[in-house]
Amino acid sequence: MAHRDLWMDNLLFKGNKITAILDFDRLKYDYPQLDIARAILSGALNEKGFDVTLAVTFMNGYIETYLLSKDYLVNALRLLWYMESTC
Repeated sequence: MAHRDLWMDNLLFKGNKITAILDFDRLKYDYPQLDIARAILSGALNEKGFDVTLAVTFMNGYIETYLLSKDYLVNALRLLWYMESTC
């Protein structure tokens, strides 16, 4: 299952920990890579560019729970780009 709308606006934090994930109206059987790519883009992409340090920090936290391949994030970003860029 994937949230399908996992932007920073749907994450609640206390200090540096996530305390809640909101807005499950789009929850479906889907690729979890889409959630990871959206969360990273919404937190690490800004007017100055892409903050690789923030992306790495997110992934380091994520792999504490799930074992992922080295190219997982790159593939996740490609999948999201493909899904969002086609008409």
